Amino acid sequence: MRANTRENKLSTYGRYPIYVGVEEYKEMESVTNPVMGQVIKARQVWVVGHTRIHLDKVQGLEGILIELEVIIDPKIMTHADATMIMNHFVDVTGIQEADRLTHSYMDMLKTKESSLIDIVMEGMERINKVQEDDRMARTYMAIVNNDRQDK
Repeated sequence: MRANTRENKLSTYGRYPIYVGVEEYKEMESVTNPVMGQVIKARQVWVVGHTRIHLDKVQGLEGILIELEVIIDPKIMTHADATMIMNHFVDVTGIQEADRLTHSYMDMLKTKESSLIDIVMEGMERINKVQEDDRMARTYMAIVNNDRQDK
């Protein structure tokens, strides 16, 4: 799990051969890592030196999102070298500190979904209030009309 910050994030991963089919692998993976949601995206990837440039269009999020990933080969570079490379790409692309994402696509989609639910709930509360006000107004009018008829 990565921290939700704007700073560069270090990821460590391994690549291993898989000797089962895709469906069998998904089934095995879901036992240890249950599916928490689904991110649907179209991704274009370019490789420049040790840097992977990912351009993502994520369903449910606006715009094209860019991910810069510097692959550290410990035989020829240090973490400081990778940071210099990353900073160079950030400068060249004009990415501002405020533009950097703090959360994963999944977290952003869940927050957006949560915000939409809040908006819908708020709208329902307003509708209920209007309906209640309408009932109160009708009741008041009925009382006024009854008083007029009694006089």
